[in-house]
Amino acid sequence: MAEALQNSLQGCLAEKVQGFETIPLPGAGENETAYFHHASRSLIIGDALINLSPDPLMLLPAKYCTNPDLLKNSLKRLLELPTQRIFFAHGAPILQDGVGRLKTVIP
Repeated sequence: MAEALQNSLQGCLAEKVQGFETIPLPGAGENETAYFHHASRSLIIGDALINLSPDPLMLLPAKYCTNPDLLKNSLKRLLELPTQRIFFAHGAPILQDGVGRLKTVIP
């Protein structure tokens, strides 16, 4: 029952964010999802990745993850996208070579 409800809610969310591909990121916080806009090659990330100066781009610290190993695996999907720009919940955006920057932190 809970899984059916979750799938239904995710379907509603996808319909409301037209033009964006939803990418679930299990292992981060509960219901963490990234959004990719193909036309602008822009990725929007919640908490799964952090880009706070002076530290380099990094994964969400393990103590905040529901499953750090699962998060590392789910982030690999992002490497398949032609990402130019990345926008974060925490930190400055990356405006060029987004996929190159992702490759520096996603194992």
